[in-house]
Amino acid sequence: MNNFVRFFATLLVIAGIVVEVNKTQIVVSYKKGKLTRHSKVSRDLSVCTPVVGQAVFFYKDYKIVECVDQQI
Repeated sequence: MNNFVRFFATLLVIAGIVVEVNKTQIVVSYKKGKLTRHSKVSRDLSVCTPVVGQAVFFYKDYKIVECVDQQI
């Protein structure tokens, strides 16, 4: 069962680019089909604090789960 939960959680992770960082939240831009969307995630709940332009993996409207070392 643990592997099933881990697999399901992995499906929910989205890749995006940070467009704004402020005191309480981080705004991430991501593609959904041909549209560009934005998601506001909690800075306090995120595992890292990225800089603008940095690639991240995140749960929509929740938190960042990984910051990618390279900026795009």
